[in-house]
Amino acid sequence: GDSMSEVRANTISAANGTGPITLTKQSAAKAWANINGTAATPVFRDSFNCSSLTDGTGGVYAPQLTNAMSNGNFSQVASAHHNGVSYSASPFTGAKTTNQLGLTTGKVNGVAEDAETIDTIACGDLA
Repeated sequence: GDSMSEVRANTISAANGTGPITLTKQSAAKAWANINGTAATPVFRDSFNCSSLTDGTGGVYAPQLTNAMSNGNFSQVASAHHNGVSYSASPFTGAKTTNQLGLTTGKVNGVAEDAETIDTIACGDLA
């Protein structure tokens, strides 16, 4: 006989029927954010697993995580642009912890500076 099975679904939820399923053996983004870094108070345009945003000085941001990562060695990448110009954007090790992402943005000349649009994503294991 045929040992293949097929599952078709529009929605898959946790056993409680309301929450999303938990990914355990698959790689998936555990947090991401699109940030307006030049607003009077920088804000998330949209985000996942981010509860609030701490604004450091001159191009430094620290999105706080709703659910912590299991350790500080998770992978985080970022990109940024300001007024149509690409800016450098990278995880800021000094701010990156299990409870928050760390970001620094700036002009390619190495001077940290706020950016209009910052995107970041983190992959790894949740605590």
